[in-house]
Amino acid sequence: MTSTINPSNLPKTLPDHTQLPESDGTFVENFQEHPQSILLTDSIKPIFQALHPDEQYCIGQDCGIYWRMVEPPERGHFPITPLGVELGIWQGQYQNVALPWLRWWDNRGNLLLTGDERAERAESQTERLREQLRAAEIEPNV
Repeated sequence: MTSTINPSNLPKTLPDHTQLPESDGTFVENFQEHPQSILLTDSIKPIFQALHPDEQYCIGQDCGIYWRMVEPPERGHFPITPLGVELGIWQGQYQNVALPWLRWWDNRGNLLLTGDERAERAESQTERLREQLRAAEIEPNV
């Protein structure tokens, strides 16, 4: 048996935030919920710190971001212009789990890194510099 979808019956636009369910009396909990919140929060902190060096900002978690995966995966990003960032889906490994994750990008298309990712990148750059110094027969004291 095959079924067809009549395009005229589909909604013309996606629902806005006032039309999405926000509560039915039950908590939505899954294994990805907590790490997803940490991933988004950790990677956006440098943006807020740059915009508010006086540290007068607040980042909320567990605010109900709705997203869904489709086949094939879409690479769409959703700009948040006042912050100069975009929210999109990133396929990768976070906290030893390889899944699609919501991630932030800057307005130039660069993935915003978590603190751990920034530390790993800095360590890698430091090690490359050490190797270059040793190749020039200079022993780094770092």
